[in-house]
Amino acid sequence: MVHHKPSTRHPTMAIIEDGDQPHFQLGFVESTHPRDAPLAIEHFPTKIGGKPLWLNPRTPLDPAKLTCGACSAPMILLMQIYTAEDFPEEAYHRYLYLFVCRKGACHRGDRRLCTRVFRAQLPLDNDFYETDPDTEATALKPAYTSTTATTCSVCGAAASKRCAACQKTWYCSRDHQYAHWTHAGHKEQCSRTSELTDVTSRLVRAKLLFPELEVVSEPELSESERIAAAAAADGSATHNALVPLLRAPAVPEEYEDSETGVDRAFLKFQHRIDMYPKQVLRYLRVDPELDPEPLFVAAEEKPDLDAVPACPRCGAQRELECQVLSTVLAYLPLDVTDENSFDFGTYFVLTCPENCELKGEYAEEVVLRQDFSSDGMSSLAQRAEKAKEVLKEQEEGQDAE
Repeated sequence: MVHHKPSTRHPTMAIIEDGDQPHFQLGFVESTHPRDAPLAIEHFPTKIGGKPLWLNPRTPLDPAKLTCGACSAPMILLMQIYTAEDFPEEAYHRYLYLFVCRKGACHRGDRRLCTRVFRAQLPLDNDFYETDPDTEATALKPAYTSTTATTCSVCGAAASKRCAACQKTWYCSRDHQYAHWTHAGHKEQCSRTSELTDVTSRLVRAKLLFPELEVVSEPELSESERIAAAAAADGSATHNALVPLLRAPAVPEEYEDSETGVDRAFLKFQHRIDMYPKQVLRYLRVDPELDPEPLFVAAEEKPDLDAVPACPRCGAQRELECQVLSTVLAYLPLDVTDENSFDFGTYFVLTCPENCELKGEYAEEVVLRQDFSSDGMSSLAQRAEKAKEVLKEQEEGQDAE
């Protein structure tokens, strides 16, 4: 099998190398301030929430593919990840779209019913984007706006239903038509002038979708680089949150589950997260010589990443590409005291490594989920606290030596 190296030409989730050393890429929320306007597709952002930015404006996803199989409500975008690749040419522009049902109760059953991920891609020579070969800046071609499909005013999926009163607002489903009417101000705005469209758009983003937040990447430094960064910091307590300053201690064999109450998988997870506590995404397919290293959040109920079905289009065995972390939950307006609130431990996204041709369509890939425990977020807090106690004991022991 041919392994393709991600592009170095785009900073979002492309591989960044220091000399000859490849690094996994970590995604961080750039700013938590609410945006006045949605992100622009021509900048190819990686983002949390908001409406999807469709790579091909002619073909938004069919809402039938975005319907929760547990409750029949429309799913919403959790994350959109730009992952450009230089080979094959078909994948010059490439996106992954991860959708979830925001109802936590739906995720207690068959999780495949309420979580789906799709791949979209376009070659350099396409109808919608013009790229300057010198600066690599991208602008929209006229065809992008002239051929844009009708999309849902709430979620951005393909729309086939229209408001009977104003005849201007479109929806993917009766669920979103009702939600827009009752919760996002369309009832008050319907008969008014078009200047008020931005008001309802802001209400939609605030009440019906996850907030739109841009995600930027930084390389995960090696152990020696972390030590060098710590030395360069000269003991300062204030530093860039994206640069880790402490060496991650090894997980000692004596800390077994029965002795600490924390399983070793979770302890390892906690080690790596503590190095970059604000990371929300780990991009792992960066180099053929660098094997993807999944971080499991618990020793129990580990998803079998080797048992996923092969790509139905080309037959290639799907491989782990990236991992979405539960740290993203801190940026979402969720009620953590509600047992039905959306919650997860981590999502593993596995995709076709050949980036097989799509011809303007979407390829559904595989997303697997692992939870911390059946107790949800309260259990996570307890286990995280216990893990930190173990790490503190270990570090104190090393200092004593």
